[in-house]
Amino acid sequence: SDSYGNYIVIDHGNNLKTLYAHCSELLVQAGDSVKRGDLIAKVGETGDATGNHLHLELLIHGCNFDPEPVLNEGYPYAGD
Repeated sequence: SDSYGNYIVIDHGNNLKTLYAHCSELLVQAGDSVKRGDLIAKVGETGDATGNHLHLELLIHGCNFDPEPVLNEGYPYAGD
C-alpha cells in the first residue's frame, strides 16, 4: 500500500480483524494460520511512515476501534 507500506491483516473470526502496517518484512503469507506469540512481521518504515514503528488497527465489523483497551483488558471474542 502507498500509505501503509507492507502490512498484514489477521482475521480472528467473529468480525474481529487486526491490521499491522509499515512492516520491513512480512514473515507470513495469505492463508497461513497463526497463533498468539507467533512472529508475523518485522517493524519497519515502509509506506508513508517517517520512522520505524508499528501501526496497529483493530477492526470490529469493519470499523476502526482504539486497540489500547483490548491490549490492556482483552476482548471477549478474540480467543487464543
